[in-house]
Amino acid sequence: MIWTMKLQHWPFHHPPFPTSSHRESISPVMQRSRTQRSIWLFSQRRMFLGLFLSAVLILPWLAQTVQSYTLPVRVDRWLEVRQVSGDVTYSYAPDNQIQPATVGETRLQRVGDRMTTGEDSNATLLVDTGIGFVEIFDNTDLQIDELTVTASGGRVTRLNIMQGRAQLRVRSFLNPESELEIRTPAGVSGVRGTQFGVGVNPNGQTGVLTEEGQVTAEAQGVTVYVDAGFQSLIVPGEPPTPPIPITNDVTLDIIDLQRDGDSVYIEGSIDPLSQLTIDEEPRDVDPDGRFSFRVPREGRDRIPATVSTLSGSKQDYELAVP
Repeated sequence: MIWTMKLQHWPFHHPPFPTSSHRESISPVMQRSRTQRSIWLFSQRRMFLGLFLSAVLILPWLAQTVQSYTLPVRVDRWLEVRQVSGDVTYSYAPDNQIQPATVGETRLQRVGDRMTTGEDSNATLLVDTGIGFVEIFDNTDLQIDELTVTASGGRVTRLNIMQGRAQLRVRSFLNPESELEIRTPAGVSGVRGTQFGVGVNPNGQTGVLTEEGQVTAEAQGVTVYVDAGFQSLIVPGEPPTPPIPITNDVTLDIIDLQRDGDSVYIEGSIDPLSQLTIDEEPRDVDPDGRFSFRVPREGRDRIPATVSTLSGSKQDYELAVP
């Protein structure tokens, strides 16, 4: 079926629209109809204008909200064991079953995955895609806090060292959103490509040492930049100390050592940024490096002690019991 429309033309001598006399003859019903149509058209224009303005205001906010929710991307990220020596164990969250670490097979991948080392033990972990290596030394407890990828491909790595000592060798990041942080009970150390060491005493006191590049040490709202060749100390509850040149001092000064019944009283000092192990146990030192405590004698004439630095130097001692 074909629809046709016939157009009727007004004669030239007649006006194309009704004259005033014609408008006067329009009925009140027609006038109301025209008025209602004008009101309807006006309301439709207001409605479309309101929708347009709402879209202009809401769309940027919606895009920003969607972007914020899509920032972390779930991908296969990991720290893989590449070398072990001595007693090195790991556990996967949430069951936390402790197992011996195996080269090329053990991977820490999820938040809460953990690795620990015993006395005279160490392990080297490869960060995925060759970002760098994390070497943890004896009596160290390391845990995964975050392994994610941003929407732009930046890799965010946050590790928690609750106790012990670690060295990191990390290449420069190409993506500005990439981050690597080491968290400790005293503060946070962040890098974007460098070589540095972190040491944490049982009381949370933390030393940060930079060998190449630059590290930021943050605590109590204060950020300190630790350049290559410098080190800084973070005491829990206090801001980082101003950086000082690396000392790499393994000296153990004994002030007092004497029998005290079935125990031995030991008092002395070391470099505040070094770590002390006596009788195979990590020991706390004060911010000035001083210490004092008792250990069981157990019929021994000598007590083993070790001083380690953040750069990896180590010195063993035998403390003679009088």
